[in-house]
Amino acid sequence: MASTVLIVYYSKKGATEKMALEIAKGVKDSGENVVIKTFADCTVTDLLSADAVAFGSPTYYSNIAWQPKKFLDEMIFDFYARGYSLKGRLCGCFTSTGGYDDGRDV
Repeated sequence: MASTVLIVYYSKKGATEKMALEIAKGVKDSGENVVIKTFADCTVTDLLSADAVAFGSPTYYSNIAWQPKKFLDEMIFDFYARGYSLKGRLCGCFTSTGGYDDGRDV
């Protein structure tokens, strides 16, 4: 049985969306199932249905965008408050940036 990978992303100008679509293509090419959602459309049910989750956001001032931050602050709190956990699931993140200094340790 194939695993399901959930790709959740926010993209303002399209760069992070392109990355999400390329990741989805790689997941499909490896024979796994893929579900791709924006942070605005992702639900607790989506998280529960996934064996692995990849979160994507542009980098703004060395941080994630407010939309994924809001999602993580509110949705994940609700997720754990209901007694659910991401324990045992593979999770990762990806980011895009338009400048040379974003994400650099200074």
